[in-house]
Amino acid sequence: MPSDVIIDIFRPQLLTMKRFLLLALAVISLNSFAQESAAPYPGDVLVQLFPGENIDDLIKEMNAEHSILALRADKVLSQELRMYHLKFNPVVPVDQTIRWVVSDERVVAAQGNRPITHRAIPNDLNYGSQWQYNNVNNPNADLDAEDAWDITTGGLTVNGDTIVVAVIDDGIDTAHSDFGDNLWINRADIPGDGIDNDSNGYVDDHLGWNTYTNNDDIKDGNWGGWHGTPVAGIVGAQGNDSNGVSGVNWDVKVMVIVGGGGESDALAAYGYVLTQRRRYNQSEGTEGAYIVSTNASWGVDFGQPSSAPLWCNFYDSLGLEGVLNCGATINGNYDVDVIGDLPTACPSDYLISVTNMNNQDVKVTGAGYGDSTIDMGAYGQGTYTTDLGDTYGGFGGTSGATPHVTGTLALMYSAACNQLADLARSYPDSAALIMRKILFRSTVLNFSLNNITTTDGKLNMLTALEEVEAYCDSLRTIGLGELDAPGRWQVYPNPAATEINIVPLGTPATLAYTLYNTLGQPVASGRNYGQSALIDVSGLAAGWYVLELQNPDEAYVERRKIVIE
Repeated sequence: MPSDVIIDIFRPQLLTMKRFLLLALAVISLNSFAQESAAPYPGDVLVQLFPGENIDDLIKEMNAEHSILALRADKVLSQELRMYHLKFNPVVPVDQTIRWVVSDERVVAAQGNRPITHRAIPNDLNYGSQWQYNNVNNPNADLDAEDAWDITTGGLTVNGDTIVVAVIDDGIDTAHSDFGDNLWINRADIPGDGIDNDSNGYVDDHLGWNTYTNNDDIKDGNWGGWHGTPVAGIVGAQGNDSNGVSGVNWDVKVMVIVGGGGESDALAAYGYVLTQRRRYNQSEGTEGAYIVSTNASWGVDFGQPSSAPLWCNFYDSLGLEGVLNCGATINGNYDVDVIGDLPTACPSDYLISVTNMNNQDVKVTGAGYGDSTIDMGAYGQGTYTTDLGDTYGGFGGTSGATPHVTGTLALMYSAACNQLADLARSYPDSAALIMRKILFRSTVLNFSLNNITTTDGKLNMLTALEEVEAYCDSLRTIGLGELDAPGRWQVYPNPAATEINIVPLGTPATLAYTLYNTLGQPVASGRNYGQSALIDVSGLAAGWYVLELQNPDEAYVERRKIVIE
């Protein structure tokens, strides 16, 4: 029997006790604990009704009985739970209004409407040392992290994908308490049984992968994890756990891969990433891992891309699966455009090259630059993070700057709307390029980076998330919420390869059409009267688009989601 019916059956008995308890609790909460919480907004009350009751009837009778209230409906909070936000004359005290409202037999409960304080400042004990998030001495020289965390703290996409960041380095202190459950585990693999349980080509990759020893010993690297531990901590030390520090993401899965000691190890490490993300894509999320970004805080000083075609080309292969890759540039005051560097001089659109900044908001002298190779700056010099032996300490160089970018990309995926998250599943390469463009567009101009980076700017977590929200708003503006409703025109084929036909149904009418890409930019348009239309899409990139159809004479609009193969 539904719970609503049960409530109705026992309603007379419930009402007497309800009135007593709610009135008593209202008095206790308003009188005894007022000093411990914010005061409710004047003229606001939140009400829940019993099943079958009508809010208009309640308002009408309340106003008839207490004319001073001037009670009126503001909005429905939950249709299923019959919760409403009501407004009333603010000269009437909130506690008095609550007493009047809960005395009505239609009302389950009523309360004031208090302001909520954002709690996005993590309670990690050493958070005060992480100036890169909130620089009290120089407010212009931080990532605006606290405001960013009001939007999201990471972990999942809106579609429920578990976001993974691959940190390719010298291993990690797996016993460090500040990673909590943020370290990625391959649950499809049974540890130590010598069998490739998930048939992914890697035996016993339960904790990750070690390209040197071909197992999941993620503690065994060339340097023993002293470098990888702080890098991973910047990306995803568990936040708000009353312990140590916070990563850019409070919640994320950090996939630890030991590799990068040589170019072969770098390729092997990226190979593991490629396998796991490709399996995720092909299995629609039942296998592999939803890896959105990788971090390489290492490289070859003065290395030339022309001498490393396999390495540089690998980023395109990863990008096609939806993986963006971040690389730390050389720790030296060199123009990478001239002297070269690997991987940060690689020309792939799926590689983001990062230089180093300090707490004075200036690019560190000993950090590479290049107006065609180095994309952006990020704070790295003297940043505070996790360290070996379950300890904490300062970390620096471009190695410290880059994981802030890598982690922010993961944070952006957790802030993406349904439309963008759907695109990342269907066309992961397109989504990755969109995220890259959003990230670059969100950089904050900085004089020390001007004309020596491709964006002239620095990373900012808040503006990155705001740009994601703005992009999602643009998708809504072109009508994705109204897609595929029946209308006056037939559109075919869909998916389309070379052309799209628009055929009027019923009475011919003026047709104006515009085809938008996923950035909300028009890529084709035209106008016909009472005739079919043909749109040539042979030159457009694969992905999904929005076709807007209008009859301007009537201000009538339809929209269709179009997939181009």
